[in-house]
Amino acid sequence: MTFSMDSKGMHFLYYIWSGVLQGDPMSATLFLMCLNPFLEHFDQTLTRATGGEIRACADDLGAALRNFTFLKHLYKVFALAKIIANLNLKPNKCKIIPTNVEIDDDIVTFLKSWIRENIPEWETFQVVSHATYLGFVMGPKSLMTQWSDVINKYAARTRAIAASHCGPALSAFSYNFTAIPLFGYRAQLIAPPPSLSNKERHALHHLLHLPPNALELNWFFHLHTFGGPLIKSLSCFCRASLVRASLSTVTGWDTQLKQLQRTAQNCLSADSWFSGFFSPPVGIPLPLSSISPAPAVASARPQLTPSASRPPSCWKILPPPPPRLPVGPLLALRSKKKPTNSLVSIAYL
Repeated sequence: MTFSMDSKGMHFLYYIWSGVLQGDPMSATLFLMCLNPFLEHFDQTLTRATGGEIRACADDLGAALRNFTFLKHLYKVFALAKIIANLNLKPNKCKIIPTNVEIDDDIVTFLKSWIRENIPEWETFQVVSHATYLGFVMGPKSLMTQWSDVINKYAARTRAIAASHCGPALSAFSYNFTAIPLFGYRAQLIAPPPSLSNKERHALHHLLHLPPNALELNWFFHLHTFGGPLIKSLSCFCRASLVRASLSTVTGWDTQLKQLQRTAQNCLSADSWFSGFFSPPVGIPLPLSSISPAPAVASARPQLTPSASRPPSCWKILPPPPPRLPVGPLLALRSKKKPTNSLVSIAYL
């Protein structure tokens, strides 16, 4: 538990349910007290001047700039932080990522020469196509490398388990608790590549020492029903991480859903409403003037599901789930504002 102390005594603030306290309990508070004035300075000289945005997570700072000339604004604030609070940047951890051009040797040479001329103290900063910030790869080339390090570590860990020549039960237990969790953090925000299922199938064959293509991927997750080991599904684990993060961080789903439904009503004809891809929500009237006979919906069969208030052997009939929302209404909500950030700078104190 965390308390505050004043002349009237000790007052409870909040519980600490997770995390590791390092050093003095006041160290984090003192660091924030030292850093916050410089973040305010960034807001005044950069954000309010429409030069870009800067965000901080503890001592990790990331900035998205309109163009590379605003690096001079960043340098002025960091120079003050070095003089006043002795907060220094680590050049080997500072990356500059151009986002509005295809990076090549000419771009790298040009940026390095400009930095050498205008900010000599930062001439050792690296100019790269992508970099890792808070565990996520950022930059124009991040899509191709977002999961490569995690997948390589997953494959290496699976090979190490298979090389131990343990039994199926112990190998599956080690796989579930050492290989699968590697995807948990990044899967909270980013879906894994479609090719992951093939890698997972190959890894499971190698893990259980089976001949190649002996089993389909889904069969591995039902072996426990026949007395075999219990193996977790990697795709289900990634989806569960995404849903858990969404439920914990994103609020206001009802309001956003109603907004999407009203936008779809304005953008789609009545025929599209009954095409099986979108169903009208309850309480929102249809434009009756344009309604034509609706085609038959393929998913008209009732769905059976166990009742939550009855034993599992009892079943109740529920209406079919609503059809899937098409991409059209979502595209209509895209902002028309042109992107202004042309350079991303990642810095670590």
